[in-house]
Amino acid sequence: MMMKLVTLVLGAVVLAVLTIWFDDKSIASEGELLTDISILLLGMISLAALSRAAGSVSWERRFWLLISGAFIYLALDDYFLIHERIDKRIHKIFQIRETGLSDALDGVIVLLYGVAAIAVVAVFRHSLQQYPGSFTYLGIAFVFLLLTIVLDLFHIDVSIDSGYLEESCRVLSEYFFLLAFVMPARRSRLLPG
Repeated sequence: MMMKLVTLVLGAVVLAVLTIWFDDKSIASEGELLTDISILLLGMISLAALSRAAGSVSWERRFWLLISGAFIYLALDDYFLIHERIDKRIHKIFQIRETGLSDALDGVIVLLYGVAAIAVVAVFRHSLQQYPGSFTYLGIAFVFLLLTIVLDLFHIDVSIDSGYLEESCRVLSEYFFLLAFVMPARRSRLLPG
C-alpha cells in the first residue's frame, strides 16, 4: 500500500514539474501535450473497463461496457473538442454573444458528465464493492474532476497559470480513474499484474 501511495505522489509531482518546466502556455492548450496525455489515459481506462467486462456476469458486464464506452466518448471529446463545439453551437443557435458567463457552458457540460458518472457508479456500486480500494481512487478522481470544473467554470486565477492547473487536475483525475478501474481488471486476471 505504501508503495502505491509513493507511486501516486511521485506521478503527481512529475506531472506538476513537467507542466511548470515547459512554461509554455501551449502545453495546457487544447490539442497540446496535456490533451494528448489525457486522451491516452482515457483510452487506457476504457481498455481496463472493457477487459473487466469480458470476465463479468451479464448484469455486471453492462456496468463495465458503459464505463468503457463513456471513457472512449471522453477521449473522442478531447480529440474533437466536442463539448467546446457544443458550447459554440449553443451560442450560434441562440445568437448569444460570448461573455464570461456564457463561456462557462462547456464547463457546465463537463459538470453534467461528472454528475452522470456519479449516478452510474451509484447505480452499479455493487460491481465495485468487491474492490474497496476502487472507491478510494474514485473519490480522489472525483475531487480532481471537481477542481477541474471549478477552475473552468469560475476562471479562477491563481499564482500559476490556471490553464496549467486546470489541465493538471484533469489529468490527475483521469489517472485516479485509471487506478480505480485497473484494480478490478487485474483481479479478473485479464490484465497482467
